[in-house]
Amino acid sequence: MVKIGRSYFQNAFSASGARGFFGEGYRHHVLFRLIPGFDFSGSTFIAKTVTLNPRMPEPDEIGGKIGNLSLDPRTWKPLKWFPDCIKVFLWRCEAVNAVGLTNPGVDAVFERGQLQLMPGPIVISFMALEEEKEKRLQEVTEFCKFFNAYWSTLLNPVGLQFNVSCPNTDHDQNELIGNIMHELKIIRDFLPDVSLIVKINVLTPIAAMKKVVDAGLIDAIEIPNTLPFGKRPDRVDWCGKFGPESPLKKYGGGGYSGPENLQLALEWIENARSQGVEIPIICGGVSCKRDVDRAKQVGANAIAFARITMSPFHAWKVQGIIQHANQIFG
Repeated sequence: MVKIGRSYFQNAFSASGARGFFGEGYRHHVLFRLIPGFDFSGSTFIAKTVTLNPRMPEPDEIGGKIGNLSLDPRTWKPLKWFPDCIKVFLWRCEAVNAVGLTNPGVDAVFERGQLQLMPGPIVISFMALEEEKEKRLQEVTEFCKFFNAYWSTLLNPVGLQFNVSCPNTDHDQNELIGNIMHELKIIRDFLPDVSLIVKINVLTPIAAMKKVVDAGLIDAIEIPNTLPFGKRPDRVDWCGKFGPESPLKKYGGGGYSGPENLQLALEWIENARSQGVEIPIICGGVSCKRDVDRAKQVGANAIAFARITMSPFHAWKVQGIIQHANQIFG
């Protein structure tokens, strides 16, 4: 297991969104459960990212600024089997998504009471979305109040993932990283004992994260979030993979999950270690046991996976990856 802050977590994490809000999965997972190996036992569950206020669009509101994925108001699962804001390339085990942080809001998630019953340890994911800095700080403060009120009702150890790198919002990512110190200080003041993980993408400067680490504000880093479509064209052949434009152009392009994003994450971790970043790092985006080995070699302390849960050609790998991660990380 990996120690993050004061709590211990399994060395394999099912990444935020991979299993829904409460680990219930998605429509296609009903069929995937018939596949030997599609078993999340032995992994740490990370809930789907929530925001302070609801982002639950009606079907005629898709494409606005309140999320792009219509959810069933009773189950909070996607209404459609194949939402058009998610494109999965099954055989390649790649995906582009522009879900846009669709969720019912943090109060509704806690009030439902299912997180309190989850076998632990678990991780809750949150992102602040206000455009102005002062409003975003207030948003973080209000979230912490909700979290504080419900934390004692959780039966098992819980971590908090602070997401600062979703590509499906209108924020300037550099601005978010620039203001992260202020937001993390608020979280630390309200929740001094919580295991705090920051989730970033491969575009995040290592120097900026090292300042955060050196300030003692976080306990771990998870990388990568999806790569904004079109970024790092020197490393991703966007046209060769998807044609002249994003398959999710109408949603702003979306974020990419795939082997190139993983490779960039591995390089980021290796460079971060060489520059003195010593806290635990969770390497996401793995799709096979070899990826787990590569994560270990560059200095990661744990791994996370998500895209293999979307493809029937790769879903059978889930349990093998979990067991391998728990074995080699120890």
